[in-house]
Amino acid sequence: MWYQHLDDYLFAIGFNRCGVDSNVYIKTIATSFVIITIYVDNTTVISNNLTFITNTKTKMATMFEMSLLGDIYFLLGI
Repeated sequence: MWYQHLDDYLFAIGFNRCGVDSNVYIKTIATSFVIITIYVDNTTVISNNLTFITNTKTKMATMFEMSLLGDIYFLLGI
């Protein structure tokens, strides 16, 4: 139920679900992108544009209760 609510909301704000992994959402605008990954109760927002990250987190916080844990310094060995 919660996943469908999240899925519907992300589609409403312009994200598309990745064809390979249903827990990854992508939004592109010109040369910028935002990628959202969902794992259990954790969400990661990645972008090449800091403004897109901020705007995405702000939009999501209006719909969902969120705790912002800060920047990521290490992700899957990258």
